[in-house]
Amino acid sequence: MSATEDGITDLMADYLRDSGINTRTQISISTPGTRNQPDYQIDNGGTYVGEAKWGSKKWQGFAEARDYGNLTGVNGSFLITYPEELKDEGAQSRLTGDVAESVLSGHEFSCAFMREDEDTDIETLEIHEIPEWIQSNIKRETLMGRGLLVAS
Repeated sequence: MSATEDGITDLMADYLRDSGINTRTQISISTPGTRNQPDYQIDNGGTYVGEAKWGSKKWQGFAEARDYGNLTGVNGSFLITYPEELKDEGAQSRLTGDVAESVLSGHEFSCAFMREDEDTDIETLEIHEIPEWIQSNIKRETLMGRGLLVAS
């Protein structure tokens, strides 16, 4: 049995919460005529939503995250892609009761943070780098929104 995307998303959210990032999963955002279901929502000086996909579906996830960034009330959006090998390793680790960090460590995650009127921040990160990356992008977005930082 392989790990599911939702299972890895829950582990990632646990790790982000343990790192001090207020993270919710499997949320729903309704707008007139549509309903969107981002995988992550982070509330920190604004609302930031994220999409999670296996690496093989990276571009589909990128498009979904981009669209989420255009929703009313959303300040920014991001994508985290999971390496395909986590499908098997994640399932095996979950059965032995390992915590999020032990399951997710040793892998690289392709990540993108999207901003209006600025280049997308695309990085390949290890698990311990993701919380700081998210926080720095949120801080940058907040400063830009207040006119304290000029886009380069």
